[in-house]
Amino acid sequence: MIGFGLVTLGFIVISLAAAVLFIWTIVDIIRSDFKDGATKIVWLIAVIAFNFLAIIIYLIFGKETKAKKPSGSNPAVDG
Repeated sequence: MIGFGLVTLGFIVISLAAAVLFIWTIVDIIRSDFKDGATKIVWLIAVIAFNFLAIIIYLIFGKETKAKKPSGSNPAVDG
């Protein structure tokens, strides 16, 4: 039989992982440049409102909505 402490520990680990994923997603959205200015706001609202479902959708489709960076550009070297 699984003890109450093991179940509680499992719940804590899953909750912390979900919180870290949520924070990482919010930070990634804020720091990213998107093709359209409104896209960032839409992603932020979706992730905050629909949490886990929107995070999964963002991880799958979010890269397609980001602006492409120039291939030869290096901000550390360019200035």
